Amino acid sequence: MVSEKTKQQAADSITDKGIGFSVEYKGQELQFSIRKLVLKTLIQISGEVSKLVKYNYKTSSMDVILSIGENAKVLSRCVAIAVINSKPVKKKPLLTKFILGKRKIEPEFMNEDELTRLFSLTIESEQLKTLNNVIVTQMNTADFFAATISIGGIDLLKQTNGMVTSPLSQFGEE
Repeated sequence: MVSEKTKQQAADSITDKGIGFSVEYKGQELQFSIRKLVLKTLIQISGEVSKLVKYNYKTSSMDVILSIGENAKVLSRCVAIAVINSKPVKKKPLLTKFILGKRKIEPEFMNEDELTRLFSLTIESEQLKTLNNVIVTQMNTADFFAATISIGGIDLLKQTNGMVTSPLSQFGEE
């Protein structure tokens, strides 16, 4: 069951208010936000979710324990994908900023792999769960499955004279 707080956070992210969160890494507090997810991002996240190790009643407790780390990496990657949200990562400037002799970490220059590693190292399990609940709520899977089931009997690809065409072909869009 999704909590009211998670529903509110999902609503905020959908209305472009975004859900903000921060992580502390090497003495720096880094700010991130998840805004309304675009379709490409949702598809990428769906691909990642399919990599989660699944359990059933026959799964041994040792197998569950051993796969927790792998699932945490996948969930961290889902958060990284949502943070980037299909926007191109900025190129790093030649001169980087230094604070007290240390290189300042600038999240806007981090790619998906770097963010995944950062989140794997810094986000606690409860925060990771909350962020992924917000992502799943945004994905609105119930409506997606309802739409998929409702058009199940409709043939979206029409065969004409041995050629398969899509409904968009009549509009010149394929």
